[in-house]
Amino acid sequence: MNVRPEYDFKVIGSNLKALRIKKHLTVEQVRRYMQLGSAQAIYKWERGDGLPQADSLIALLELYGVDNFRTITEGDACASPSLCLASLSFCLSASLSFRLSLILKHCLNLFLSAFSISNVHSEFISFS
Repeated sequence: MNVRPEYDFKVIGSNLKALRIKKHLTVEQVRRYMQLGSAQAIYKWERGDGLPQADSLIALLELYGVDNFRTITEGDACASPSLCLASLSFCLSASLSFRLSLILKHCLNLFLSAFSISNVHSEFISFS
């Protein structure tokens, strides 16, 4: 008999957030779609501090256009250049300078790792 798999809540949360950004949705828009009283649950899910109930997770996957559960359970949803560019575009349009700097650093590290260059430390990059 197979053993039940373990899922990394942090990976799922990170991937849910990346998918939301890819769809150019704000947390407030997702909150309204999910008919939640506050956005705290969404932030909790995206931090990986918990998972939505099954029906809520299915609704999120439909909203984000995901038809394969593995999309959110494996790896890093922002590991593709196109998703990084979508995230960057969203941040530019929303004027989110702090989030922009984090995404730029992440994308730069992905680019550098593709060429086997070690991660760039934040003290060497300033996007302010």
